[in-house]
Amino acid sequence: MKTQFLCAIVLFITATSSQGQDIQLTGKIVNQASAPLEGVSVGIERYGLFTLSDAGGSFNLSGPANSLLGFLNEPFEGLPSLQSQSLIFQLKRPNLVSLVLYDLNGQRIAQVNNAFSQGEHRVNLLSAFPGAGTGIHFIRISTGGKTTTLKHTFLTNSTSKSEAFRSDAKSPSMLAKTAANPGGLDTVSVKMAGYISRNITVDSLRKNLGTLVLSPEVNGAPFSIVFDSKSTQQIFGVTRLAQTLRKKNLLPVLVDATQAVGNENLNVAIVDAKSSSTLKKEGFHLSNAAGKLGVTAIDQSGAMYGLLELSDMISIHGPGAVPEKTVNPRFPFRAMKFNTPWSSYRKHESLQLHMETAGDIQYWEGFLDMMAENRLNVLSLWSMHPFPYLVRPTNYPKASPYNDAELAKWQKFWTALFRMAKERGIETYLVNWNIWVTKEFKDNYDKNANEDFKDNFSHGPANNSAVIEKYTRESVTQVLKEYPDLTGLGISHGEAMGSMTPTERQRWVERVIIAGMKAANRPVKLIHRAPLSGTSSPGGSTNRETELMTRQALEAMDFDSPIWVEVKFNWSHGLSSEKLVKVHGGDIRDTYWNPLPKNYAMTWMIRNEDIFVLRWGQPDFIRKHISLNGQDYVGGYFIGSETYIPAKDYLHKAGHAHVDWKYAWERQWLFYKQWGRLLYDPKTTDAVFALDFDNRYGQGVGAKMVDAFRLASNMPLRFAAYVDYTWDGTLYSEGFLAPSLKFGLNDGQSPFLSIRELMDHEVMDPAYISVKDYVGALQKGNLNPSKITPLQLADELQQMGQQALAIVNGLSSSHKTLECEIMDVKALSHLSLYFADKLRAAVALETFRVARTASEKTKAVTLLETAKSHWVEVIAVTKPHHNTIPLLHTGNTGFSWEVYLKEVERDITTAKGL
Repeated sequence: MKTQFLCAIVLFITATSSQGQDIQLTGKIVNQASAPLEGVSVGIERYGLFTLSDAGGSFNLSGPANSLLGFLNEPFEGLPSLQSQSLIFQLKRPNLVSLVLYDLNGQRIAQVNNAFSQGEHRVNLLSAFPGAGTGIHFIRISTGGKTTTLKHTFLTNSTSKSEAFRSDAKSPSMLAKTAANPGGLDTVSVKMAGYISRNITVDSLRKNLGTLVLSPEVNGAPFSIVFDSKSTQQIFGVTRLAQTLRKKNLLPVLVDATQAVGNENLNVAIVDAKSSSTLKKEGFHLSNAAGKLGVTAIDQSGAMYGLLELSDMISIHGPGAVPEKTVNPRFPFRAMKFNTPWSSYRKHESLQLHMETAGDIQYWEGFLDMMAENRLNVLSLWSMHPFPYLVRPTNYPKASPYNDAELAKWQKFWTALFRMAKERGIETYLVNWNIWVTKEFKDNYDKNANEDFKDNFSHGPANNSAVIEKYTRESVTQVLKEYPDLTGLGISHGEAMGSMTPTERQRWVERVIIAGMKAANRPVKLIHRAPLSGTSSPGGSTNRETELMTRQALEAMDFDSPIWVEVKFNWSHGLSSEKLVKVHGGDIRDTYWNPLPKNYAMTWMIRNEDIFVLRWGQPDFIRKHISLNGQDYVGGYFIGSETYIPAKDYLHKAGHAHVDWKYAWERQWLFYKQWGRLLYDPKTTDAVFALDFDNRYGQGVGAKMVDAFRLASNMPLRFAAYVDYTWDGTLYSEGFLAPSLKFGLNDGQSPFLSIRELMDHEVMDPAYISVKDYVGALQKGNLNPSKITPLQLADELQQMGQQALAIVNGLSSSHKTLECEIMDVKALSHLSLYFADKLRAAVALETFRVARTASEKTKAVTLLETAKSHWVEVIAVTKPHHNTIPLLHTGNTGFSWEVYLKEVERDITTAKGL
């Protein structure tokens, strides 16, 4: 064993044996003085410590040869052989751990629960389970309250084969390796009949260090938590709270609600909704009376959120000063929009490169953890035609593109994903566009059908038929029956419904999708996208007649209300103005909410097609957005993208010392935290976001980084509010790209917004006035004083950019990842300064074009040269960090700020030649 030194923290374990005897084991935490072990250690003390190490997706078991063989071959038949044994295991991250003792018949005898820190743990088996009798079969250690059984690979005469656990089998000569857990669980199991069972994810081997040793010594202050150990949501919250308690030198002692004695430090209680006049679904109350804390809720999600809130409050105020509060969710629907890379709406490298990552259930475990921690409670999965990835249609088996083994893999994936989401209080919806089928369906059942994924996307004719309707309807029913943890479906009648009127599209949805949902004969929920077209053309348009027809249909549907009606807020670029200016297709009237709906609620889609590379965080924008758009008829929000998938991080260069994340959403953590926490509770203070910075990078940086991002993140918002746009690819704010419908791709050369285009471009938010209209109004002397002028916007951008730079330039840190976040603030700040000077140059150049004042032309050239210096700073900041990335907005041309330096320089040439 490695040399260790004392760190004064004590651990208590409490459990009850089958005879009802109370068991208590105490110990202390120590740290390793030398380098930590690689991999996970598990073994029986008598035979030595064996190490499981990462081996390219598998685990190698290694240790002293004689001890290893002896351990694997000797059966354990009860307490006589257990008396000198200790169970040793190592966690790579803090977690809730359950030790369960089973008899020879597989019946559970006794259980010990506790929240363990990361590191090595040693438990004396006889001390942990006294009085358990001689019929010991095996002990299973599960983390997070979850456990699975894996098949294991053995070596026999140099030939490998896979065998499942058999308690009566003789051990092979040596256990060589075991497959990595596809379920993404941290689980260790020790088989006392001569086998080892392990279930630890490869990713968990790479995280967190330290060692825990249990011994008979008592030190420290325990903090007891009464909770329901059968609730996966409470386990989730308790696990996070336990991590915070340990940082406060408090040792979490977990007590199941059935074993509470009444003097515990914290009690988590679920009360009947009728007995609480203040609590709503997913809400909670934190109490603090005479040193006793309480979390009260009417459902498990509320209890989980209360535990997570308590963790924050203890971190900020300390356990003795936790403020009492009652918090109910501002919106019941807080959704992630996630476009899957398979059956995607468009084909592009930036989407399809996520196939492997998004198909890995381990990715989703972390993503769902993030959603739960941030109070996001809906995962909506968008694809053109999702059903073939979930079922083989009973009456159309040849429509499936997969063989049995391939489909079984998909089915295992979906089953795990929907279950994991449900365990965290997250609803799941499959959302699709109509009318699509597979190539195999087209080849075997209907030659005229629209083949899914054949083209980038289609605005073509519906090509509907009776067989397509029957196939789709039956697929809907079969999916809902085979996946009981799937919450519901979402529908959109837009593309691939060309030549159908809005009424015909709605009727198709009702007799195919809605009828298929009803036939499943189980509770199911519905997302209904507001129609994208008010005519028979599938392109975007709106009119009152279509809205009235849709409203009438929604009010007549028989679903558990509310039906969630999704509307794109400010079309495809929700990160723009807080005011609702337009939706997909144009203007929107009050038809959907005047009078108030009875059977549905509106949900705003906040599409991010503008900020992919740089981190973003502007909590004031989110708070104001909610304040302006959170009327009684609004049920919630979607956040997400269609041209970007937060899975594989292909944006940042690999190999940097500061890259401590694996997935894209981990790098962009602030975006999800601010949106999720504020949609749940807009009163969430900036101290919560600052706390996360401090926890990541050390005390004292959080408040400054929140302010720096608040200032710098205004740049893409102002750009999207000022420059008009429509669909996804008509704007990319952080890149200063605006390949708009009106102006094309800069005369076919580039999507970069040139100085000439900025001079002529219309504004999106009517609170602003365009460059052209501003100069014209000045010349005529009729400027509207209520409008925000381009020069006023330029002054605001300059002030925000300079203030953000002043904050981060005053920060020093040895943490490499914080340096990376600071670089993003600097990039956004220099983009703000670039935009400011370019606006001023556009006004000067437009003035010269109208009045032919030579000094204005000279001013424009000087301003554009200054703007170039800011663009060069952006390149200097981003180039060491970021790749030239595939970007759907630019087609086949990769994006980086350096790619567009020539366009920045061309603006100067344009001004000189005007």
